[in-house]
Amino acid sequence: MNTAATGFVYHEDYLKHDTGYHPESAERLRYIMRKLEEVGITEKMKRIAPVKASEEQIQYVHADAYMKKVEAICKRGGGMLDLDTPLCKDTYEIALLSAGGVIKAVDEVMDRADNGLRNVFALTRPPGHHATPNKGMGFCIFNNIAIAAEHLKRKYGVKRILIVDWDVHHGNGTQEVFFEDPSVLYFSTHQYPHY
Repeated sequence: MNTAATGFVYHEDYLKHDTGYHPESAERLRYIMRKLEEVGITEKMKRIAPVKASEEQIQYVHADAYMKKVEAICKRGGGMLDLDTPLCKDTYEIALLSAGGVIKAVDEVMDRADNGLRNVFALTRPPGHHATPNKGMGFCIFNNIAIAAEHLKRKYGVKRILIVDWDVHHGNGTQEVFFEDPSVLYFSTHQYPHY
């Protein structure tokens, strides 16, 4: 029996989002996993398998037309969503799995009375904090954290949410999603003058 207080969401399929030599690449997750395993951290956490987010869950944040655009580019074998955001043939499905992984992390924490988890680390990709409701950018396809926050509100009736975004860049997409929503406080710690 695993008595870990921390859960861990990860799936090898996250590596299938092939961005080539792009800075946001599968190598980033490979490196993180290798280091976590080397120091024995993953052995102390409960492994949690992600499931794909439904299209309805993605639409908590993103417009249907935007979702269809991403899916169409991927069905054609991939391409560029914008100057910084490459898509491959697998990106749409992997982006659903990434958002689903963050939703699964939220569900596991909310079910802590049964599983004993106090927190969950979700190591997912593609990332999401630059994705706005109608546009992906800055390596981001679907706004995983915004989708998970909406899931918290809808499934569990959570009335107040704090999102702390710790990155070198400002998460403009997450800010845009919740800019006029008083139930969500978005707090970004980004490096000046980076966007």
